[in-house]
Amino acid sequence: MDDESFEAKKGNKKMNQAMVWFNKNKGKLESSQRAIIQKKCSEMSDDKGMMLNQVSLKSPFLAFIVSLLLGEFGVDRLLLGEIGMAVLKFFTFGVFGILYLIDIFTIMGRVKKINTQRIMPYL
Repeated sequence: MDDESFEAKKGNKKMNQAMVWFNKNKGKLESSQRAIIQKKCSEMSDDKGMMLNQVSLKSPFLAFIVSLLLGEFGVDRLLLGEIGMAVLKFFTFGVFGILYLIDIFTIMGRVKKINTQRIMPYL
């Protein structure tokens, strides 16, 4: 039995590549943009969906752990690509702990925002 007849027997519409990608990565995207991205993914061809699979997204949870353990030294800012702030945090020990604490609470949201901005050109 092939995949299409199996899907037809189940009564479900076959998901395109973009929707499979969206379901796998929706936790890494901004919640305010998820509905828009989901709509665009559902209308996308499989060829464009394959391009989405090539986009590398950062894990918000991993960024939080890195910020918690190594944020005082600026490693979390390096993960986000903010080299200048990483150097500042390294030489000032997280600007004497203040920026370190702020980053612990805001890093997950910033990673989701960066991920959302990263995939927008492909939609």
